[in-house]
Amino acid sequence: MVFSSIVFVCLFLPAVYIVNLALPARVSNGFLLAASLFLYAWGEPAYTLLLLGCIAVNYALGRLMARKRFKRLLLTLGVAFNVAVLALFKYSDYAVSTLNALLGTSLPLPGIAMPIGISFFTFQSMSYVVDVYRGACEAQNSLTGFALYVAFFPQLIAGPIVKYHDIEPYLSKRRVTLEDSALGLCRFAAGLGKKVLIANILSDAVDRLYTLGGGALNAPLAWLAACGYALQIYYDFSGYSDMAIGMSRMFGFVIPENFSHPFTATSLRQFWRRWHMSLSNWFREYLYIPLGGNRRGAFRTHLNRLAVFLLTGLWHGASWNFVFWGLGHGVLLTLESCNVIPASRLKGHARLIGVFYTMISAVLLFVLFRADTLRDALAMFRAMFSGFSFTAAQRVYLADILTNQLLLTLPAAVFGATPAPAALMKRFLALGRGAEAVRFVLTALLLAACVAALIARTNNPFIYFRF
Repeated sequence: MVFSSIVFVCLFLPAVYIVNLALPARVSNGFLLAASLFLYAWGEPAYTLLLLGCIAVNYALGRLMARKRFKRLLLTLGVAFNVAVLALFKYSDYAVSTLNALLGTSLPLPGIAMPIGISFFTFQSMSYVVDVYRGACEAQNSLTGFALYVAFFPQLIAGPIVKYHDIEPYLSKRRVTLEDSALGLCRFAAGLGKKVLIANILSDAVDRLYTLGGGALNAPLAWLAACGYALQIYYDFSGYSDMAIGMSRMFGFVIPENFSHPFTATSLRQFWRRWHMSLSNWFREYLYIPLGGNRRGAFRTHLNRLAVFLLTGLWHGASWNFVFWGLGHGVLLTLESCNVIPASRLKGHARLIGVFYTMISAVLLFVLFRADTLRDALAMFRAMFSGFSFTAAQRVYLADILTNQLLLTLPAAVFGATPAPAALMKRFLALGRGAEAVRFVLTALLLAACVAALIARTNNPFIYFRF
């Protein structure tokens, strides 16, 4: 059951919110945990036991660490366990196929299906074990409380990745106020609108273009596919994050932001401070800094950065596309740090050059992210930079894809990716209580529009659900 579905929006979420509001605070954790497990079992019944097993193991490791004995051994076991679970279910086929390619063997692929959300709940569990070891937080005494931290349904499937010490205060004591509920609902509606009214429309055009493949496209069509996908994944994933943050607030939790207008960044370094921020922070805190960060000389710093982005690519998927996507970001960030690409140091109007460089870099690298294979990505790159033909078939493609709906959505998507809408809303809300009332009316209308769009559409998968 995805967030962008009629069953979730009209039945599950209202029912869980109303029941939770009516229950005594002391049983709220248990009820929200049951609702979260029910939602996960709706889509992944067989792997609910895996989720529960991961919760039990990491909870037990935390409790054992609290005894102050064998902490390093327990940390090693905790990290090894979570990495092993992730590797087994996500990378088995990739490892065997790579081995077959290198050795010329024909070992059968394991064919293990990947549980939804495994990249997120293993990372959250791992950060908990590390933080307990470091003394950054106390081990959670309540199994229910820890299980809710890992399995809380708003962010279980696709983040944001929440650190235990950020959410621990809300596990023991929280209040659900009318103001928080209203603001959370507004944020949820904004995220749902991003997904249903923008990302889904962009996906129709992008999927058709990528299905045709670079060999059938000319440069305008290929650039439309590449830029369209960059906007699609931004609205798809930031929309999910907005929905998760909004729902969490409706239940009394405050979880971290995950996006901050990344396409207006003036460098890729700044881009990664604004894109999927919870993942960037996770890798920085639990991998980059432990590797030595920038404290062991320039060469080691560059090596650490490349290692982090290699693993960032692999975290997103088990294929060479993601490896080169991650390494591409790592190489460009290294060139920025060496001042070979001085984008972040530009001042005044020259900063627009940095914004252009960042957008083009992100768009080009997202071709690797979207293409099914490296061969498909290379074909798309060829079309983008050498596809100057305009055959009759390509004119038909362009006319067929550039629907009135897409022509309205594209400029709205570009405008919405800037800080301007948030700034305008802030100025509007400063007008007083009447503005707040208008905001809630607009939220109701937005929800109605989203429900109408959902009724007309049956397929609404989130891109990051497959990671």
